[in-house]
Amino acid sequence: MKTYRSQSFNYVLRERSLASAQQNESGVALIITLILLTVIAAIIPAAMNMTRDEFSRTNNYVESRDLFYVAEAGLEHAKFLTIANTMNGVLAGPDGLQNTGTTSDDDDNGTFGVGTLFTGPDGEAYDQISYNGANYFIRAYDNDDGDGDLNVDLDGIIFIQSVGISADGTTTKVITAMTELFNLPPSTFPSAVSLVGPVSNITSTGSGFNVEGGKSVGGVITNGYALDGSADTSCAATNGIASESAGPGQFVADPADCTDPTCVILSGGAGNKIKGVDGGAPDIGYGQSSFTAQDAEDLHAMLTAPGIPDQIYSGPHTGGSKISGTQTWGSTTDPVTYYFDDDVDIAGNITGYGVLIVDGDLDINGSLDWNGIILVGSCATCDGALLGTGSATVYGAMVVGNSIDAAVNFTGNADVRYSCEGIDLANGVFDFTFNTVSWNEQD
Repeated sequence: MKTYRSQSFNYVLRERSLASAQQNESGVALIITLILLTVIAAIIPAAMNMTRDEFSRTNNYVESRDLFYVAEAGLEHAKFLTIANTMNGVLAGPDGLQNTGTTSDDDDNGTFGVGTLFTGPDGEAYDQISYNGANYFIRAYDNDDGDGDLNVDLDGIIFIQSVGISADGTTTKVITAMTELFNLPPSTFPSAVSLVGPVSNITSTGSGFNVEGGKSVGGVITNGYALDGSADTSCAATNGIASESAGPGQFVADPADCTDPTCVILSGGAGNKIKGVDGGAPDIGYGQSSFTAQDAEDLHAMLTAPGIPDQIYSGPHTGGSKISGTQTWGSTTDPVTYYFDDDVDIAGNITGYGVLIVDGDLDINGSLDWNGIILVGSCATCDGALLGTGSATVYGAMVVGNSIDAAVNFTGNADVRYSCEGIDLANGVFDFTFNTVSWNEQD
């Protein structure tokens, strides 16, 4: 019986011990649970703050992007108005006076003639235009082009600034763009054939090379040509040939005898076929500066930029490109840019409209009828000349040479006729007439 009681007693003790252990474990679980709840309670506000901040950042980003698009719309609108009104037209202040340097004086800001005048975030005057529930504000100001006048543009570069402001007026986005207006007005080209660079060589034999700075009516040349061969009364005549190099030029029989920057060799009546507004023949102007070698190189760079030419004939070639057959490039309603990066031999019958660029020699042995502009050897490293024994008719203008030299050596039959209509036709290839050079964005 003692043994039985002892076992029962041990059993009871063991059960009590197990119950006590379970009670202790329940206490630990409660403590762990309380700790977890405390941690969660601490995390929730932080998570809510993070969510709120992320939501705020997202809203700010969306609002910033929306205002960017508003400001960008203003910039595009301002560019359109600039093209329509010219650079100086948008630069002139309300009273036409030069800027006095005070923030209250808005004479350094262009007026686009639209909307209402508004004082922007920087205290300057802008034109205000409503757009899609918000507003944009636009102004223009000149760069430092050396003339000391912020209302008169000399280099075709101005700054356009557009400010997008939210509907509640609390948030702004500012875009400032340096813009460049590049066009080819007829007055840009000083002659039917413009020779650019410090050295020019003109060689022609026979009476087949006709260069005309305008159409002769009653023995007087006052107007350029229309594309149909008639006189264009809206187009002022110019020189037959003009050289950028200084001096009257030196007429010699042998190139070895020439010591002048401009060397002219004409024989067989060729001199009588170069006509222009000066009246005499040959009509060759010197020291022209309206279209220089740098202008020619800049124009070449723009027209040969990736994606611009409609057709590219690229080297290396063996003897350059030879164009045969009868082909038509472009039309009066769809002018094109054809680019040869080496010599080209026109051996076929080519009719073209727009811009023809040849980095080497343009050798015309077949026939070329071109309406527009032709650039020969106008890149910075080109070595090209106008050559040929074939026939050519050009209505528009030709540019030959670069910063090194220019050379014309033509013995065939050619009629190069200065035509404002042809130059305007070539302008049709410029989808990038107004170019944004650089821009920045700020709030």
